[in-house]
Parts: sequence; C-alpha cells; structure tokens
Amino acid sequence: MIIGLASIFVANAQTSDSPWAVSLGANLVSVQDDSVDAGTGFGVPSLSLSRYIAGGFSIGAQYSLNSIEIDKVVADYTAIDAILKYNISEGDIFPYLFAGYGLSNFQTNEDSEGLFPSNGAGRTYLGGAGVSFFISDNWTVNASTSYRSSSEKGSYNHLQ
Repeated sequence: MIIGLASIFVANAQTSDSPWAVSLGANLVSVQDDSVDAGTGFGVPSLSLSRYIAGGFSIGAQYSLNSIEIDKVVADYTAIDAILKYNISEGDIFPYLFAGYGLSNFQTNEDSEGLFPSNGAGRTYLGGAGVSFFISDNWTVNASTSYRSSSEKGSYNHLQ
C-alpha cells in the first residue's frame, strides 16, 4: 500500500557536498475519511526544492497538483508545504523521515478564485517516510509517502 500511495520523484541528489535538490515527479492522493466516498487520484506535477543544512537535516518546500473524485464530484487538489527532512543514513540507498506544515485544497467549486480559496483549503500537518536511490553521482530516484492531517471544513485527512 505504501508504494501504491507514494510520490515518485527524479531528483538532483542532495548531500553535504551538493546541498541543493530540485525534484520533479508525480503523486497519488487517497482521502482517509469515512464520511465521504473517495477514490485515489493520480496527478502531476509534484515539485520540490530543498537545501541540506547539516547533520542529515534539510529544509524545503513542495507543491503538488492532483485530481480526485469525492462523493462522485471531481475535486482539484492542490498542496503547498514547508518540509523538514532527516536522512537516516547516507550511501547509494538512503532512507529518510520528514515532517511539515502547509495548505491542502480540495476545490470542487469552479467559481472559487485562487489556488487556495477559503472555502476548500485547510491547514495541513504532515509526516512521512521515503527512500532515495542514487542512479548516478548527481541523480536519484525517490519514493515517499506521507499522512496529512487537516481538521478544517472542506479539507480531509489524506495520504499522498
């Protein structure tokens, strides 16, 4: 299930020698709310930019677009997050943990203006895990999953 709900990225590898990472990928979103009937949506793009700080920690921002059916209505999903990531180990394969805070929007009303209108957006706390695989000195393939918690009206707890 984790791999099925993972975000997949191709990224510029991030280490203490190469502190910046830019990622481009796709994402899956699955609403975790028993009060609605929702499927899993696939979306592109999923973009991120991060900077290695020290001691395995890096900070960054990520942005995702998606589309998901909720109660037989297609919702446009948008998310923007600030992330703190911790690399558990370094090598050709390195697992990591991350946490963050952001906004998620499940917009179903086409009359709403902007990416995060007040009627569909909710503040989101998130936590997750991932793994990166070096495919060359400067490139990695990454898979991650996160649980996003939001208690605001118009937004849902979800896996991404």
